[in-house]
Amino acid sequence: VSSPNKWHRRGAMYLLGTISEGCHESLCQHLDQVLPWLLASMRDGDKVVKEAAFFALIQFAEFLQPEIVDHYEEMVPGILQ
Repeated sequence: VSSPNKWHRRGAMYLLGTISEGCHESLCQHLDQVLPWLLASMRDGDKVVKEAAFFALIQFAEFLQPEIVDHYEEMVPGILQ
């Protein structure tokens, strides 16, 4: 997630998004740790990382219900930027 290589950061976001369906219980328990990575990736300077972060966000919105709703105030500014 913090790699200087944009492809590593992109891969991390695709990984989080992809595992959100099968690992939703574990991810929901660790949302406070995972969301800062997602939010930082939504502000990344590289377009490929941002696209992957929004993929992860969409997956989170679908599979991490209802817990993800509690964090909407953190996510909305990143969506609107």
